[in-house]
Amino acid sequence: MKRLLTLMAIVLVTGALVGLLARVWHPAPPAPAPQVAAPVAELLLTITRTRVAPELATIGKGHRVQLRVTNHDPHAVTLSLSGYDDRFHTGPIASDSTWSGEFLADRPGEGFTWLVDGAPLGRLNITGSHLEEGHR
Repeated sequence: MKRLLTLMAIVLVTGALVGLLARVWHPAPPAPAPQVAAPVAELLLTITRTRVAPELATIGKGHRVQLRVTNHDPHAVTLSLSGYDDRFHTGPIASDSTWSGEFLADRPGEGFTWLVDGAPLGRLNITGSHLEEGHR
């Protein structure tokens, strides 16, 4: 009987110590995955009354597009990119002025259309797979 009481006391003390350690000791959080900077692609667009130059541009998927747009139209214009309307559009770009901005080209496909005041005047192709890296 004395052995049983001793064993019970050891189990209770051990349980209390494990419970206390569980509340006090916290493992270190996992190290964050290293961030890889997106490669940069510079794109210069020129807008005239009837076109965007270059008429067709190609960028690789995953590139951060640094865009410079020069407006040679006699009127202020707005520029957007179909398929990226939720994250890229300009405000009015005054005549004979330049607008700069950037966006991440993470949606591959052919024929994204540059829309100047809603009119299609050029295209952007984004090359690469629709699959995420590591997925099959």
